[in-house]
Amino acid sequence: MTGLIGASDAETVRIWRWVFPNAANRSAAARNVIGTDSRLQLFDDLDAPALLAIAWEPCPEAPHVHNAELAWSTDAQRIASWRAERSEAPGCLVVVRQPLKAPDPAAQRDWVSTVLRALDGDATPPEGLLTANFFAGRDGASVYNLAEWTSAEAHRTALTIGRHGPHGSIGSSDLWRAAREHPAITAEHEVRRYARHGALVSA
Repeated sequence: MTGLIGASDAETVRIWRWVFPNAANRSAAARNVIGTDSRLQLFDDLDAPALLAIAWEPCPEAPHVHNAELAWSTDAQRIASWRAERSEAPGCLVVVRQPLKAPDPAAQRDWVSTVLRALDGDATPPEGLLTANFFAGRDGASVYNLAEWTSAEAHRTALTIGRHGPHGSIGSSDLWRAAREHPAITAEHEVRRYARHGALVSA
């Protein structure tokens, strides 16, 4: 199976998310970024005029992007990875950005362990989830999950299972409840669906 994200076994990653006034500005910015740094992978937000850039190789400076607001960026270290038994082609990258109530490297790892227990212990794993790649922000304040799904629709459907908070939850078991109610994390978190820039995928 060919993944959406390159260097998926890399130990470090840098990520940027920009928001644009419209899709045309996003496309123009993407052409400029692609032309100036081939080390970056670009992804279009499927639900908003936003662009995600991922750098697996050393990238000392943030890409210069016009007509955009930098929503957030991170320099992060891999904590853990998970892979489903089935092998299908991914069509959607889902990025979860989970802030902590206070910077705490131990809590970053503990929350990821809680999520992994839910993934491994769920009798009916979420249909469509292929991989989950967890990274801890070096500032200790957030955890990032770069998850590959078969499609955006599969992810939307999975979120209706647990119905926990504004984003829903991909599981309804006690293990998933423990993950969403972990004492170290904030209730607010970001869930975004992306397609590889320029790719035609099932949304």
